[in-house]
Amino acid sequence: MLSNPSSQYLKQLITHQGRLYSEAFTTDNQGANVGTSPLPSDYWLGNECKWSSSYNMGTGIAFINGIELEEGTITQAAQVSVPIKSDGGTIGVMVIGGRLSHVLSKQLLASSYLLDQKPQPLVAPEVHFVHSAND
Repeated sequence: MLSNPSSQYLKQLITHQGRLYSEAFTTDNQGANVGTSPLPSDYWLGNECKWSSSYNMGTGIAFINGIELEEGTITQAAQVSVPIKSDGGTIGVMVIGGRLSHVLSKQLLASSYLLDQKPQPLVAPEVHFVHSAND
């Protein structure tokens, strides 16, 4: 699984944005992992809220999980789940763990510059997942 195109893409994402992201994985329409970086603690997510809420019985919606300690990476993170769509249908879910330490450090840095101004909300970077018909 680690050598497929989805895992390779996610490995690049984690390698280049490791301070921001702790883990990332993609699943199929049943919740089975099809791409991952690093190796997950389990391979089937179909029974987990982060998957079922985002897959949403095939209609697909974004879902943000609460802050938790990720077992595999020993990192406090909030997981963001987004549907993977093709031809108008949801074919899977992509889950990315955002490191809490990175978010807090950005908030503290922003606060130090904005002491005399109204606090500004943090804006998450855009994540683009490229899916080709050959994958």
